[in-house]
Amino acid sequence: MLERDVEKEIRVYAEAKGMIAIKLSGPGNRGKPDRLLFYKGRVLIMEVKKLGEKPTKLQQQWLTTFKDLDFDACWADRPGLGKTLIDKFIAKTDAERGVVSKVSKAVEDEWEAGL
Repeated sequence: MLERDVEKEIRVYAEAKGMIAIKLSGPGNRGKPDRLLFYKGRVLIMEVKKLGEKPTKLQQQWLTTFKDLDFDACWADRPGLGKTLIDKFIAKTDAERGVVSKVSKAVEDEWEAGL
């Protein structure tokens, strides 16, 4: 599966969940994550790779920088992983706001396991 296909499926899913998905592109963005996903005053920063690939050293450095600044930052190389990360982010955000969200049992189990 190509990166653009993985990214499209993740973007469509994020938008269906009520998120705003902004793509970072253009000059000066070398190594920066692909997507900013906005939800209820919070941002999930996501690097998207094609199936089986991992972030480059520069991309990993950017993800670490964002995490050090207390942002939620992650990467996904398949749609299912991206969707799970989005669900976990939404559940965390809603829990922090005192909102009960409908999260599948599998996502709850993964969250409890610290995945």
